[in-house]
Amino acid sequence: MPRIPFAAPAAYEPVFGADATAAEKVFAHSPEIALAYIAFGDTARRAGLLPFQLVELVRLRVAFHNQCRLCMSLRYESPDGAPVSEGLVCSLERPYDTSLLSEAERAAIACGEDCSPEAVRYLNRLSDLLFILSRGANGGDEPLWEPGRYR
Repeated sequence: MPRIPFAAPAAYEPVFGADATAAEKVFAHSPEIALAYIAFGDTARRAGLLPFQLVELVRLRVAFHNQCRLCMSLRYESPDGAPVSEGLVCSLERPYDTSLLSEAERAAIACGEDCSPEAVRYLNRLSDLLFILSRGANGGDEPLWEPGRYR
């Protein structure tokens, strides 16, 4: 279960359908922001210049480092509908010891892992800011976190 509880079916089903993913069930707390975020991601994947597989592998490797279970569970499909193979995803555990990754993919993963501590702190603060702004845009109508409530 993600750190943020799922929205009620009455909130996510009209927007995402009854078979909504875990991420969509969380995003449904603020459907307008969720739809904009999803549209941005779809456009970035469709119109991006980097190969889909490279971007998806780096995204997953960063999710592993951040221990974001929700991010790790998401699997995006390329514009032609092909997902990254689970064999490649499993190779991310030891990316430098596998022959499944291309040199470009290894280089991109290394670049993602070599971020300076200052850059990581900056991105964490930026993430905090975006979270606070999204809560403000949501009008404060969201469930408050209560320790132990969702266990």
